[in-house]
Amino acid sequence: MVPGMFSGQRLFQIEKALQKHIIGQSEAIGAVSCVIRRAGIGIGNSNSPIGSFSFASSLGVGKTLLAKYLAMEYFGSKESIIKLNMNEYTEKYSVSTLTETVQNRPPSVILLHDIHKAHHNVLKATIQILRDGRLTDNKGLTVHFNKNIIIMTSSSAIGYHRFYDYSDYEDYSHSDDNETFLLLK
Repeated sequence: MVPGMFSGQRLFQIEKALQKHIIGQSEAIGAVSCVIRRAGIGIGNSNSPIGSFSFASSLGVGKTLLAKYLAMEYFGSKESIIKLNMNEYTEKYSVSTLTETVQNRPPSVILLHDIHKAHHNVLKATIQILRDGRLTDNKGLTVHFNKNIIIMTSSSAIGYHRFYDYSDYEDYSHSDDNETFLLLK
């Protein structure tokens, strides 16, 4: 957790706060809130992002809205979101653009919108961010992500989707113990 960002009382009210703004996504809000609470009480790897999520569903169900309100409730402002449209990260050199975009911003929700459109190198870099909590680009610039929340979205499928919290898993195995199934309506 970012020091001074979130009091213990607010930490346990985040779910209610998010549900005031987002209708019909109580399971997704519950899963996100659980991860945020765990990080807030010190469970997990302090070098990894506060939380890492993948939201996949049809258009217009609230993926981006949840990211915006999570930024507002956790970091105190809807402006505490860095929205990166992955259709602009389709080139090999895009990893440097990613680090440059994030390096000078305060702790935020980093929204990787349409992650399935990103270049393969950007996808590999994203896995490094989730695993190590940092990324070094080909210019030698290292950016730390341990005070950020990472949300990846995709609108490429409909129905039941897996929401993974990768923030404290070294091996990225997808056993029943570390995945939550959610239905986005």
